[in-house]
Amino acid sequence: IRRQRQMCIRDSVYFYKGEYNKGIELFQKYLKISEEIRDKRGIGMANIYLGVLFLEIGEFEKAKNFLSSAEKFFKEIGEKSGLVYVFTSIAELKIKIKGREFVKEALYYVDEALRLAQELDSKQWIGLCYLTYGKVLKDLKVDELEGFGVKEFWKGESVLSVAEGYFKQAITIFEELKQPFELAKAYYYYG
Repeated sequence: IRRQRQMCIRDSVYFYKGEYNKGIELFQKYLKISEEIRDKRGIGMANIYLGVLFLEIGEFEKAKNFLSSAEKFFKEIGEKSGLVYVFTSIAELKIKIKGREFVKEALYYVDEALRLAQELDSKQWIGLCYLTYGKVLKDLKVDELEGFGVKEFWKGESVLSVAEGYFKQAITIFEELKQPFELAKAYYYYG
């Protein structure tokens, strides 16, 4: 198990470097080892990373399948932190595949992720949820939120200012936790 956990840490470097195909190749090896040793958490983690990598290269159906598998494994073992990552990734997938008409579904997944992150009392996961809220909302216009119930929730604030608020909260958390990769992503999407 130690060997496959080390692979997860090393392989994520390729994700952050933008070398998605190399990351996919290595995470497929990680998945195979996890399956051989029947490590459900490892299987779930491999499926998350593969889902996210396929999302990044625009292979949305593969991303959806891997993320669905990850959700299944994490629900089986009760792994809340894994579900936070799965749910935020599904939210991004909803927006990328279906576009703005799926904002309500995307927000549902981020809400679920935030609920779990708060149960875990994890600033890291809460920061990820705030970052995802910002990413989901940043390109929307107020009139696109009609019927979602969120317009009233934000009491007339512009969607852009709400997204900006979420980005700022994520940045504050990632600065406090000294997480440069997440901090860089937050600045990227905020910018």
